[in-house]
Amino acid sequence: MEARARTTLALPSDPSGSALRRAARLAAPVGACAYVLSFAIPARIDYSLLLLAACAAVALFASDDTSASRRVNPLVIAILCFCAATVVSLFVSINLARSFIVSTALLPALLLFVIIGYGFSSPGHVRGLLLAFTAVALGLGSALTAIALRDSAGASSDWVAALESPILVVPNDVALLAVLLPAYLLPLRLRPRSVAGVAGAMAAAITLLACVALQSRTALLTALVSMTALAMLWRSRALLIVTLTTPVAALIVDQVFLGGHLTAKFASFWDARLSLWVTAWQMFVDAPFVGNGPNTFGALYPQYIAALEMPGILPVDGRVVPWPHNLYLEMLAERGFVGLCALLFVIGAAARIGWRLRKAQDAETRLLATTVLACLVGVAFSGLLELTLLRLWVVVLTFVLLGMLQYLSRYAAMRPRVAPVARRQ
Repeated sequence: MEARARTTLALPSDPSGSALRRAARLAAPVGACAYVLSFAIPARIDYSLLLLAACAAVALFASDDTSASRRVNPLVIAILCFCAATVVSLFVSINLARSFIVSTALLPALLLFVIIGYGFSSPGHVRGLLLAFTAVALGLGSALTAIALRDSAGASSDWVAALESPILVVPNDVALLAVLLPAYLLPLRLRPRSVAGVAGAMAAAITLLACVALQSRTALLTALVSMTALAMLWRSRALLIVTLTTPVAALIVDQVFLGGHLTAKFASFWDARLSLWVTAWQMFVDAPFVGNGPNTFGALYPQYIAALEMPGILPVDGRVVPWPHNLYLEMLAERGFVGLCALLFVIGAAARIGWRLRKAQDAETRLLATTVLACLVGVAFSGLLELTLLRLWVVVLTFVLLGMLQYLSRYAAMRPRVAPVARRQ
């Protein structure tokens, strides 16, 4: 006779827990989703660190994982190194007050990482958070479309200003929606005919339309990269075909309805950025180890561009430019080689987790991890052309993605393991 298979669970001995603990477990997903949904509010938002701190404390109280699942992993070490590099850069900043203001974005970002990475108790919470991003895309995308239709003769910058969003400040900030395209497509993979699936399809369509309407080259390229990464991770031929045909559709919309402005902008894509990148590199050369301090590129730019005598060699933007339109060069200029290494450590550690989870035993974990990893690829690519830590959404979104990967990694480690079947004579 064969004995029944024995399972060893790396889960709490009392899964149901007390009523108080069950209620407390909701603090993490509710707090994280509420913060994300606030991105779509067309008004100035008071981001309450106290509320996030309370959610983090409740989430840790409600967490009943085994001590093994709380071990410090490379991602946590990488984040600590990034924070340490930021603190060092603050102390050597040429303008401490200016640097301190932008660095405060790390506080809500770190709290969200803790809330998601250690407070979530079900993969359904990750799905819910991704659905919250879908709702944000529907809200912001629909509002932008309505404004554009009402003021078709206006400029894209005027449409963004009319939105009065604390998140979308310039047209290229629509990259936020482009990075999250994999999140919108997830419900189509799970349940295509569900309400969430329809909402995801609408959010994806509105996002691509907004990228074209706002004439954001960075956002459109980011959308294509995110979708390509997702198609490869999912091994979806249909999604890859859709991705390859998207530029053709964007070209038709641009030529028919927008007079070909987006197409023309691609011809001068590098002109406006090369002088910024050269300037950022020179700042790094002058302060190679820990940089000049966070948020100092804009303060140093006028004197550097004048000293380098760039006009006549490369086109120079005469406006005030607060960031170099390249996240990695921004790190070199403002936080030096140490800061860039810390950022790459974080991205590499997170990518390693996502890549490893693509082979997880649980199908849902695989699907969620590959979706989040595709979003992270979009962030890493967009950093080459536009992103800056001056934008709150860049810092927050990055740490939200890190938190989801952290939770999925812990969840995969706590999955039941089936022991070998014991035979009895």
